[in-house]
Parts: sequence; C-alpha cells; structure tokens
Amino acid sequence: LLSTAAAACSFNAASLWTKWVTNGQNKSYWDNREQIASEKEHPIENPHPYAEETRFLLNDEMVMGRPDEWSFVVIEIGNARFCPKLCSPTLFGMQPLDNCSTMLTSYDVYNEYVGDFIDCLYDDSRECRLEYSKLVPNGIYITYDYGYNATWSEDVFYGEGGGITSSGSQLFVQETIAHDFVAPLELFYDADGNLQTSYTEPLVYKVKM
Repeated sequence: LLSTAAAACSFNAASLWTKWVTNGQNKSYWDNREQIASEKEHPIENPHPYAEETRFLLNDEMVMGRPDEWSFVVIEIGNARFCPKLCSPTLFGMQPLDNCSTMLTSYDVYNEYVGDFIDCLYDDSRECRLEYSKLVPNGIYITYDYGYNATWSEDVFYGEGGGITSSGSQLFVQETIAHDFVAPLELFYDADGNLQTSYTEPLVYKVKM
C-alpha cells in the first residue's frame, strides 16, 4: 500500500515515470539477471524466466502534436541482439493526473506506420517522428499512484490496470516503478478465464550497466 502524495503535485508525474522507466536515457537495456541469480541461490516454487528489454525515451520532437505535459516511451521485449525484427514492441503515452498520479495509454504497434517508426529508432543516422493524431489506443490502460511504499522502503509509482490484448486474451497488470528498478506482474488469462502466466510474483528489471 502507498502513502500517497498531497493533491498539489510539485512535479510532472508522467515525466518522472518515463525518466525512471528509461533511466533517463534515450536508449537503455534492462534485464532481470539479479532476480534470476537470487532465485537460483534461493529456489522458489514458480521461478521467473530470464527477460530482456530495450527502452526508448521519446523526446518532445519525436511525437508531434502530443498533448501538453504527456510523455512517451517505446519498450521492446526480447533479446536486444535480435531487435527490432524478433522482439515484441510496445508504445506507451503517459498522462499526468492529480495527486502526482499518471495514466498509461497503450497504442497499437502492429501497423506499418508505427512499425516503421520503431525500426527508425535503431538507426542513429535518422530523425524519427510520429504524429500523435495517427496513434490508435489498443484498449490497455494503467493508472499509477505515487507515494511511499513500505515494502520497498521508498517512494514509487504503483499501478493496476489492463485490458484485452490483440490476441484476445485478458491482461491484468500490477506494477511498481522506482528510480532504480521496474517490477511488473503481467497476468494473462485466456478466453475461458484460465491463467496463462506461470509465475505469481513480479519480474524485477534493472538497467544493464
């Protein structure tokens, strides 16, 4: 549980969320190797798979016509050596809310327009641009509250939400965002309501130095 911030927020929650999620870098690499090592030393019933992500912080010029104070990130899930062709992309817009909260809107990435943009991100010689008006929400939303979390002993964003994925499965997300880690638990359910995720505790991603 969070001890939430006061109604008057002294910072842009969307901007801070994206800064923490990307380590404040235009391009960063993340994995859960520390978690995997810990579970090998102290085995648990439902161990986590190894996971990697490549994250891009999209600056103000890269998403043209964006709403004021919104921030955007692209996260590629998969081994960075095989991105972008063999990775699973996501595109998120973050909207600041009251009480230092922020709402994530997920956008469709399985179209030629966004796909070309994501390919562009891997080419340092090109200037990559998106038109906000051409982005299509895919029905997945997560609201994050900001405050002190006793479990982690620090200020974090904690979010819950989800929606229906492009494959038709139901997604429910519980996620903690801190200045030095990201801990999502993504629970996928099939059309009959059967849980497809093999683990019940969050993955814990940290930036690869």
